Amino acid sequence: DIAPYVNTNQAYLDSKVTISPNPVSDVLTINTDLELMGIQVLDLRGSVIATDLNKEVNVSQLTAGTYILQMITAEGVATKKFIKK
Repeated sequence: DIAPYVNTNQAYLDSKVTISPNPVSDVLTINTDLELMGIQVLDLRGSVIATDLNKEVNVSQLTAGTYILQMITAEGVATKKFIKK
């Protein structure tokens, strides 16, 4: 059964990443030692709103609301929710 492994790995990856500030107005900073291969900003429906490779993500163009930040690493995908003010 692979489900417990996937959930454990997801929790591990999510624990290795912090974002700040949250809520954010302009620039969201990703703090991690993981090597980031890609960054995606998604709305709550799962649609990709923006992509980036920089640990400082400019979100000033987003409308106020809740978004999902996905960080693609060699070990998997870490996910964090953030609020755009």
